[in-house]
Amino acid sequence: MTNEPWPLGLSSCGSPSLSEAVFAGYRDAGIRLMEISLPCERYASLDLSAVAALARRYGVRLWSIHLPFDRDFFNIAHPDAAVRAACLLEQGRLLNGRPRRAFPWP
Repeated sequence: MTNEPWPLGLSSCGSPSLSEAVFAGYRDAGIRLMEISLPCERYASLDLSAVAALARRYGVRLWSIHLPFDRDFFNIAHPDAAVRAACLLEQGRLLNGRPRRAFPWP
């Protein structure tokens, strides 16, 4: 075990976007790890390969992705089994970088 400090990480949930300026800001602040966390409606347009390219360019490691959650659709505990199944399918698509372009909002 070493006495090296742990790298600093931060969620993107407070950032207005996942733009180049955000990654430059993380780098300049010494933040080396990022959790991607967006409002539910923004996941449909998420381009994970472009985000990963920015992360590499600015020396920020994409540490995790916070899957979307809400009461209506993105709810793995939804009482309707069909909604739960659709939610899990869409979250799997997100993790594989293939989100639908329009979510079935109630």
